[in-house]
Amino acid sequence: MVVSKMKNGLWTVEDVHNHHLLRTPSKVMKMRSHRHTSMTCRSLMETLHKSRVEPSQMSRILNETLSSTGSALITPNDCSNHLRGVQRNNIGQECMAIVKFFKEKKLNDDFFFFDMELDEFGQTRCVFWADGRSRAAYSEFGDVVFDTTYQTNRFCFPFTPFVGVNHHKQSILFGCALMADEKEKSFLWVFQTWLKCMLGKHPQTIITYQDLAMGNVIAHVFPNSGLRLCSWHIGRNSMKYLVDLKSNDGFMRDYTNWLHHSESIEAFEDRWGELKATYNIDDNHWLSRMYEIQSKWVSLYWQDIFTAGMTTTQRSESINSFFDGFVNAQTPLDEFVMQYDKALSAQRNAEESEDFKTLNSIANFYTGHLIERHAGEVYIRSVYKNCV
Repeated sequence: MVVSKMKNGLWTVEDVHNHHLLRTPSKVMKMRSHRHTSMTCRSLMETLHKSRVEPSQMSRILNETLSSTGSALITPNDCSNHLRGVQRNNIGQECMAIVKFFKEKKLNDDFFFFDMELDEFGQTRCVFWADGRSRAAYSEFGDVVFDTTYQTNRFCFPFTPFVGVNHHKQSILFGCALMADEKEKSFLWVFQTWLKCMLGKHPQTIITYQDLAMGNVIAHVFPNSGLRLCSWHIGRNSMKYLVDLKSNDGFMRDYTNWLHHSESIEAFEDRWGELKATYNIDDNHWLSRMYEIQSKWVSLYWQDIFTAGMTTTQRSESINSFFDGFVNAQTPLDEFVMQYDKALSAQRNAEESEDFKTLNSIANFYTGHLIERHAGEVYIRSVYKNCV
């Protein structure tokens, strides 16, 4: 529409369009000015999302359900846009609740530590926290397992625990973080914040799975810490990447002897040359690439380093399974943090139970030998059982 004033003082109104006039209601409803979703429709989207319905299926359900109301057809993109907006709003509200909860914890625990990273829009990217007991435990038990595979919260923020082993060989938590993603920037913030929390004390060993971004950051932030790759993950990858070599007669026997029965580093390296030549393994093969970083995963290279029996991230995974009883995929972020606190209390009760057994029970002796009796007096119960 164009409105103009003529020389004689009169006004004229012209109806001008830069597109063809739409003649059917179904086409009119596709225009942006007519694309309004009702409160009922938005509520249904959120309900379906909680049931883990994908946007493509969600739009079909909504269109069939609301077809009699005359509303515009809902596209998968409409569903995604609405849910993205809801998520942004919820994250902001829940993060405010997290800050309030952490401040309350700080009132009762002078050594409670927490920090948050925000993006340029003020949205939370990462959260880290550790209470005073976790910080004290780290000063005594300094080896760490770090894992980011657990995503039990409704925004799919990776839950990243720092896990160690206590004097009862139980998994314990030194602190944890929620991360928006698994990029170098996020890892850098989490590790630097962890180091600040632990007053600059570097872990002797970090065990984690093979991730390039994480490995780069660990080398930068913890240059004096040993990085060990999870043996379980490597074993799983070998099942996938050694398929071509397994078809050769004798390969698995020679592979096992090389990896598990080499008596020294020199023997290990000599056998690798034989294995590579015998089975024509080229330099681009997965096994050749793993050999280049053998010091990060082959046990021969770790014989002089104490790791408290930790060789895999399964220590972390056992912690994750422990939390499964307290949280699920729909747990809000603020509730996740509070349930974490309850799970931590339950885990510490298990530690205190072992302390009580050690202080108030007598070891079972099998031979009556003086050495055995002395071990029963000086070792805690869980360690003593492994010695006899």
